[in-house]
Amino acid sequence: MKIKAFKPGWISSDVVQRTFYKSGIQPDTIYLVTDPHPKYKNDGAKTLVNFQLGEGNTSNGEWLAYRDYDMEFVVGFKQSKPLKSMYLNALIDIGAYIFPIKSVVVEGSNDSKNFEKITEAKFPDGLESDARGAKSFNCDFPEGTSFQYYKFTVANLKKLPSWHRGKGEPAWIFVDELFLN
Repeated sequence: MKIKAFKPGWISSDVVQRTFYKSGIQPDTIYLVTDPHPKYKNDGAKTLVNFQLGEGNTSNGEWLAYRDYDMEFVVGFKQSKPLKSMYLNALIDIGAYIFPIKSVVVEGSNDSKNFEKITEAKFPDGLESDARGAKSFNCDFPEGTSFQYYKFTVANLKKLPSWHRGKGEPAWIFVDELFLN
């Protein structure tokens, strides 16, 4: 949503933009398979389902951050739950080495041990011109997808591009909210 205020005889306000998400399904359990960077572990897996968006401040306690390895987490339900889509809210700040999510792989299981791949979403690499701010990354599931456990692997860019001042280093990913529908 974009909002701008007007009043006759006055200069209009700046545009204020807010994003709203629909999260129709809350998991009964959520846990991290890989730990985030110690500086950005915040409230652990609960950070992903607390309905608190991280905004632009990376040290506000609302972000989980990964750099040297992929983010992996599992959500569980008391019984098999059909899902149609998922959204992850992530921060982009190219100058601070925080790049868009590279891909999301989703796997399903009914015993929490043997997972099978459901789907994968790949996203374009970040560009030097990408605006700083939060962005939503979504992944749709095939019709009829229903499991008790869902495992998500969220990959970062393994090597920053040659045009970046940190070229060759791994990029950060900052994720703060998961929405399931």
